[in-house]
Amino acid sequence: LCLLLSSLGGGVVVEEVSSEGQFKKLLSEHPAVIVDFYSNSCGPCIMMAPIFKDLAKEYEGKLVLAKVDVQRAHVGVQIRSMPTFQFYLQGKLEHQFSGGDERGLRHHAGLLASKADALNIEVS
Repeated sequence: LCLLLSSLGGGVVVEEVSSEGQFKKLLSEHPAVIVDFYSNSCGPCIMMAPIFKDLAKEYEGKLVLAKVDVQRAHVGVQIRSMPTFQFYLQGKLEHQFSGGDERGLRHHAGLLASKADALNIEVS
């Protein structure tokens, strides 16, 4: 099991998921998770990467953000286009969308954080 962490300064990290077991563990250990399924050869993925990192800073302590390179990691999730963003609350998929939509990503991150707050969920 390989867990790579991308430090974003101030202790903020985006977890790089490399296996199905790691993916399942991430969802079981963290109540509010956003996952970015991406490829390094995908233009919209590259465009969205800094925005995703900004969200990690913005929602530090509220949401866990993770990335899955679909060309390297197989996590048991069917992804048809990239980037695909999935939003999980207490291990259940709440929402997903594909494409380089910054407004949509920020909107759904806010919704997930609000739902987590309403349930008094804290990220460890």
